[in-house]
Amino acid sequence: MAKSGDVAYTQGTYTLTLTDPQTRQLINDHGSYVTTYRKQPDGTWKAVADIATSEVPPPAPPSHP
Repeated sequence: MAKSGDVAYTQGTYTLTLTDPQTRQLINDHGSYVTTYRKQPDGTWKAVADIATSEVPPPAPPSHP
């Protein structure tokens, strides 16, 4: 948290599994993230910046015969 008390961040790792809607294949991903928050006038926190970086290489493009 910043000294001013109105900006903070979280960082960590994530894992994600989802189903590709076209192929119905499972997609597994993992990586790291950083999210920055700003305190709002009503005392709540709002995410103002978010980035995630996958550690899984993208799939190869389909080959055409």
